[in-house]
Amino acid sequence: MTIGIPYPMLLFPQVQIVGRTPGATIFMGTDREASIFNMKQRTIEITDNVSINLGKHLLTAGTHNELYAITYGFVNSWNGRIDYPGIDAFLRNDPSRVRGSYNYVNNTRDYILSHPSAVFHINFYSAYIQDEIQVSDHFRVTPGLRADYSGVPGKQILSQKTRDANPDVNYGTSYTYTPLNRITGDYLSRVQLSPRIGFRADLRDDRKLVLRAASACSPEGYPLPGLAMPSITTATPMALMINGPITDPAHSPLAAIL
Repeated sequence: MTIGIPYPMLLFPQVQIVGRTPGATIFMGTDREASIFNMKQRTIEITDNVSINLGKHLLTAGTHNELYAITYGFVNSWNGRIDYPGIDAFLRNDPSRVRGSYNYVNNTRDYILSHPSAVFHINFYSAYIQDEIQVSDHFRVTPGLRADYSGVPGKQILSQKTRDANPDVNYGTSYTYTPLNRITGDYLSRVQLSPRIGFRADLRDDRKLVLRAASACSPEGYPLPGLAMPSITTATPMALMINGPITDPAHSPLAAIL
């Protein structure tokens, strides 16, 4: 069970307390993802198609394009995030863990809202063509092909610290990943082809029993906030502070409140 207690102050940290009942959690204060949440998205869509009837062939060609302008002004835990292992620890003002984000340049909320961590564009272009073939009076086959292209104008320049990152001495022992010094920043910006084929069969010649089937490949969608990470990790002067446990309750972040 999770109990949520809203609190009107944006500066108040998110307080998370382990309850006495197994699985129970008590939340108090401003949610860590809500103190600064300034996401803005502008979208332009352009769609058109044309069909040409060639007797037994009905050709259709078209395009669909989505142009995004995204302002990513979300900051996790700007108001702070404090964990208590139990209600008694909360009453003693003895947290087990404290976390928070801090902007090196100016940590005021107004400044961060007016200086979002990432502003970028991403464009999705697509073109397609299909041919509806009338094989007989009762059977049609429709093959098609779609081409998708995704591009990010003005990609963030890869940090020199990433290029010069030291190798991980434990790499390959029990885990693997793309080493930092092998990251190129060459993502998206390539054409993906997606074939499709389908058919329609009128099994009784009276349109009362029609069988349709189709098979297609299509590219997966992209989580747009994830594309903000290159800007956040290489250009935004933010730090995530992790402290704990706090052994002196007098220096607890809630000492002046509780």
